[in-house]
Amino acid sequence: MANFFIEVIVPVPLPKLFTYSVGEELQHQVSIGKRVLVPFGNQKLYAAVVYGTDTATPEGYNAKSIISVLDEVPVVTEKQLSLWKWIQNYYLCNPGDVMQAALPAALKLSSETKIILNPEAELHNAMLTDDEFLVVEALHSVKSLTLKEISKILDRKHVFPVVKSLLRKNITLSVEDVKEDFKIPLVHYVKLSAKTEDAGFMKKEFDKLEKKAPRQLDIMMQMMMMCQQFPEGKVPQRELLKKSGSNSAALQQLVKKNLLEIFLEKEIERVKTNNEDFFTLNAAQQQALNHIQEGFSSKKVGLLHGVTSSGKTEVYIRLIDECMKKGKQALYLLPEIALTTQMIHRLEKHFGERLLVYHSRFTDNERATTWTKLLDASTTDKPFLVLGARSSVFLPFNNLGLVIVDEEHETSYKQFDPAPRYHARDTAIVLASLFDADVLLGSATPSIESYYNALTGKYFLAELFARHADIAPPSIQLVNIKELTLRRQMKSHFSPLLIQSMQEEMNNGKQVILFQNRRGYAPVIQCHHCNWIPHCTNCDVALTYYKRADILRCHYCGYSTQIPKKCPSCGDTDLRQYGFGTEKIEDELQIFFPDKKIARLDLDSTRGKNSYKEIIYRFETRETDILVGTQMVTKGLDFDNVSLVGILNADNLINFPDFRAFERSFQMLLQVSGRAGRKDKQGKVIIQTYNPSHSILEFVVNNDYKAFIDFELAERQKFHYPPYYRLTEIILKGRQAETTEAAARLLAAELRKYFPDTMGPVAPVVARIKNFYLRTIMVKNSKKISNSRTRAAMQSAFEKYRLSEKSKGILVHIDVDPV
Repeated sequence: MANFFIEVIVPVPLPKLFTYSVGEELQHQVSIGKRVLVPFGNQKLYAAVVYGTDTATPEGYNAKSIISVLDEVPVVTEKQLSLWKWIQNYYLCNPGDVMQAALPAALKLSSETKIILNPEAELHNAMLTDDEFLVVEALHSVKSLTLKEISKILDRKHVFPVVKSLLRKNITLSVEDVKEDFKIPLVHYVKLSAKTEDAGFMKKEFDKLEKKAPRQLDIMMQMMMMCQQFPEGKVPQRELLKKSGSNSAALQQLVKKNLLEIFLEKEIERVKTNNEDFFTLNAAQQQALNHIQEGFSSKKVGLLHGVTSSGKTEVYIRLIDECMKKGKQALYLLPEIALTTQMIHRLEKHFGERLLVYHSRFTDNERATTWTKLLDASTTDKPFLVLGARSSVFLPFNNLGLVIVDEEHETSYKQFDPAPRYHARDTAIVLASLFDADVLLGSATPSIESYYNALTGKYFLAELFARHADIAPPSIQLVNIKELTLRRQMKSHFSPLLIQSMQEEMNNGKQVILFQNRRGYAPVIQCHHCNWIPHCTNCDVALTYYKRADILRCHYCGYSTQIPKKCPSCGDTDLRQYGFGTEKIEDELQIFFPDKKIARLDLDSTRGKNSYKEIIYRFETRETDILVGTQMVTKGLDFDNVSLVGILNADNLINFPDFRAFERSFQMLLQVSGRAGRKDKQGKVIIQTYNPSHSILEFVVNNDYKAFIDFELAERQKFHYPPYYRLTEIILKGRQAETTEAAARLLAAELRKYFPDTMGPVAPVVARIKNFYLRTIMVKNSKKISNSRTRAAMQSAFEKYRLSEKSKGILVHIDVDPV
């Protein structure tokens, strides 16, 4: 039998597939979706994915031969490859970029991959071959090994089977696994102590609690009920405190009295039972559910517009249950990894071990296990529900019936760097279409594009405007800090009303959230004499001051330096701070409320392992009284005891130089307002602003989404912005400003031949990042022009641009549908 040829995707950033020949001895093993080991260049080896077989004989060169077939069955389905092709075409990226984003690291090994020992591996029980033993022995001596180094140790050319076996046995990890912020989840559990088996001891202690410590008695009564519901009587501490309405201080007293024990254990991955009754839907929820079910009979995509606290999640759970009863899989997308923690507990109660969780903070072995489970799902009669962040759209579903995209307006669904710069919401809709599955987008503040699609009939629209248990929406009050500043009535960055309201709510045992969408202590340090401002050496941006570390830091590249004692320009020592971030707010709150516990939730405070979960846990269990945060506090978190939300400066959001600024500020202000008054009491929101008459703030105060939509759609149509026009942002990066500008002008001229509304090139607000000079071009084109025509025209413009010498050495990033 003669050689035949295959097309493969190699995980390199080049705009094409590659052709390889397959020897007679391997031809019966090759099929689409399997990985094959291929030589690439002079020395490198890659695990490539077979995209096509029966490829024509290449002309003009001799195709290299594949070395081996790595899989017995395909690891990528044909539907996945169809989705990859759509992403490549729509988002104008390379097939290798899509492969890199889609596959877990264990499935995309190369000769440069590094292998380390798994610190949790049980080596004494492991059954190792001689070759595997040699690799493990070597890893005891060195921290990591590349596949090239393993090849030398074993004196073998092809070591992929050995490495693959060690990864499968969980003896080693690929270095991509080792993420700084990953930690095996540990949870605090509570159980009754051994002494509680003594009836006499229990009666004596309960009599004492009844007289002297009623809060501790409440915890014990709740514990006695809950320990019957959990395996081995181990009750999660968080749930116990929530159900008993108490705090950890009272719990610790019970531990000292030898009534309870607290211990840390790995978080139980799956609940083994799933027989909890469904929450009874109220009339509004049932009506929304009926509307959605009717909508799916005529359209495959729907939008659920439900206000905060309306119970959208319960509607989702009913739809998922119906889908899985039909034997079909469901995908539940969330915009942030952090949100999955709260949602896991809710979904486990109903779906138990049928729930799979997939996101980037899991180790690669865990992600590969989930991948394999879904690949094998066709051999079982148990459909899975996958809960995950945006990368979940790449999983190998085989019988997808429903996709839920919660908080569909969130920009976190968009991948920024590296390519492919895909939007998970839009990609999920395409994924669902491959299975003829239903898609439900949900939000309290839908994106303008999605709502427009509902208004024009592309999607159906369901509404849920009644808050759960008929709780009134929070009262929203605007405070004119311009007037208060002129009257000198502001207390630093706090209005008297905000300070007074915080005190009143905390006196009543309630908690407070303060929102300031800027981290650090002060965004600008300036010399009072000559106006000198310290800037980053690598980026065109002022350095932010961090008081606790006493450093100046760049938020773009991470550069940091000590704050100077005197101005390097004029020598004056009067260096003043301007503006304020979350760190400064946290610092000043200690002065106003010295007896209260204050926590900060922003990118800086959540860099450590498990720090996000710890901050949220302490706030949920009421150990923290005030939570100060950036937009992280707006992300759909649910805190029962929060009665007041303060927004310290709404103008920072509204005045941002971007056509989506009004949309984002409206969404963020309404979302953070929804954190107030979630259960038994109407919440209060205080918004501080220099411009209380701004139309966006009026829409927020009146909670008038439809008036906002009418206003914003008119503006977008007038100035040719989405949803009426499509945008593609092109960013050029170069080491010299002049050559970058010249290349950008050339590319813009080529693009204008096809797209007359092309804008730019212009230098962005931050025109240099990491010593690369930036220029941006914005391509506008009418939605009346088909996607295929648009992409073909853009590809033609890029091909002509690349023929010029001016394009050499210039990086080009393409962002289709930027957010």
